[in-house]
Amino acid sequence: MGALAATAGAVGLGAGFWQRSSRQRWDAADLRIWLCGDAHLKQSVDVLNYNCLETAIRDMDTIGFDYDLVLNVGDFDSAHLPPTKDGNDEEGKLVVDALTSSPNHDRAEFYCINGNHDAGDGEMDWFEKYIDVLGENPEFSKHDLSKRPYPITLIEDGAWHSYYVEIGNLMVFMLSDRNSGPAPYGREGLVDGSGGYPSGAISKKTWEWFKAQVLANQDKNIFVCTHQGVRNTVIATGDNEGEGFHGGTSGIPEGRGCVYTILDEDNPDQSISGTDIIKDFFAEHPEHTVRLWMNGHTHSPVGSTRNGRGITHQEHGVQFLNICSLTSTWIGPMIGPIESRSWTCAISGQDVNLRCFVHLPIQEHISKGFQDELELTVKLAHPFKAG
Repeated sequence: MGALAATAGAVGLGAGFWQRSSRQRWDAADLRIWLCGDAHLKQSVDVLNYNCLETAIRDMDTIGFDYDLVLNVGDFDSAHLPPTKDGNDEEGKLVVDALTSSPNHDRAEFYCINGNHDAGDGEMDWFEKYIDVLGENPEFSKHDLSKRPYPITLIEDGAWHSYYVEIGNLMVFMLSDRNSGPAPYGREGLVDGSGGYPSGAISKKTWEWFKAQVLANQDKNIFVCTHQGVRNTVIATGDNEGEGFHGGTSGIPEGRGCVYTILDEDNPDQSISGTDIIKDFFAEHPEHTVRLWMNGHTHSPVGSTRNGRGITHQEHGVQFLNICSLTSTWIGPMIGPIESRSWTCAISGQDVNLRCFVHLPIQEHISKGFQDELELTVKLAHPFKAG
């Protein structure tokens, strides 16, 4: 499980080749998921006049990847201030226009979490208005809940930040970064005046709910999406490894590249930071059926590593994968230009085939299209069943 597989078909080859070879891979798939995140959209448009989100959506239409749903790991916004404080309706409208741009797919097929930049100062007004997981603001978000292809289950009524999508015998947990919480865990009060507060947090309530669901659903296959990666897994998730990728000193700098805190919302001083509690849970429960944990947050050039960590990591039965970023311009102070990229996921029986698609190449040896050195095969705990 989790081995990188080199296959013929993408880098340096013409579009006709990768369209034909790729369609053969996913036409017969039982489920097709598009994986993306970290558009930081307005900045991409302002710097390059390049709409990275709309372009990526158009690319999926062009190659014929007829996805059943999209998992987006957040960071639609690109403001260093909370988006509502920044008056960032312009970016919200850009995002909605992009999400509704496909002639083949509906806006409701996007299942999203927020990233650290999408969070407000003690609230989530901008995200709720334009991304609108619950479909409560359709006049702004253009999200018609009746068109959602698969149901979601919230941790509790109204709590869109923690939910799962149920697709046959597959559960996909969508766990947002709780960056609207109190400093240093989030932006509430803006102790440093501005900043992304990049160190990640999920709430204690979410963590306890997630663990209970995993243990109670061993007959299901389970995927997880968080904005930041699990500590000590993929690139920049070790302590202080986010330096250079994530600028500034807001939040908890040593944990700026990972889910660093289990936030006790009732007693913030009792929050747990800087532990491997997530990996420890999987080690203690080898019977779990979590097979894929996806994140965004850290944007890096194709092929780059930090302290030996790359975009994939396998441990305790879980394949960890950094799937971002759509932006090629939202980069840390020590990182050069990066490729705009996303991943396709095609599930057939017990096999999960994951492939990286570059939308905007930057490095000379990278071409637009699928990257043959970035293909991953994961085995599910159970054969996928749609019904």
